[in-house]
Amino acid sequence: KRYTIMIKTSPQEYKNEINMLRTRLKMKDDEIYELRRQLRGLKEELSSCGSSFSSESDAESASNNSSITDEVDAFLDDLSIATIGIDPGSKLRGRKPRKGDNVHVHYTVAVETPDNIVMSSREHFDGIPFRFKCGVGQVIEGWDRAIKTFKGRERKRITIPPHLGYVEGLPPVIPKKSALICEIELLDIT
Repeated sequence: KRYTIMIKTSPQEYKNEINMLRTRLKMKDDEIYELRRQLRGLKEELSSCGSSFSSESDAESASNNSSITDEVDAFLDDLSIATIGIDPGSKLRGRKPRKGDNVHVHYTVAVETPDNIVMSSREHFDGIPFRFKCGVGQVIEGWDRAIKTFKGRERKRITIPPHLGYVEGLPPVIPKKSALICEIELLDIT
């Protein structure tokens, strides 16, 4: 089967297309490869749209396109991201972390199953939030990519494949080539 991605007119239509494609992940590997090839083209198309916006409403569309390209990146990398909580009254009010921003988070890291928690900022750092600089390699690549999809004070569950986590493991806590299931709560951006 061949799947075609149609040109959409709004960021929401792109999001709907991505979600539909995500449901097809149970397909054979060659079909998934074709979908990913098409999504890379979609990402390039969205990226080129971002530079042609001029008005305020167009700037909002550009911001939405940026969010969608981040989601496409996550999908292409087998990164699974699900929002599990939002604090709409937060001072962040929909702000997204950008490269170079300091982000403050609470997190748990589990290996292979959500019950097998091996790290927690609340337990290991006496409840003090963990802070890192976004997009500069201070954390595993899966975190750097996932944190860009946060909007305001959200809590997300992220499944990170080994190639975006600790391929060689983190002995004795994380075995080699383990998928990680992380829950990250964005607390602040400075």
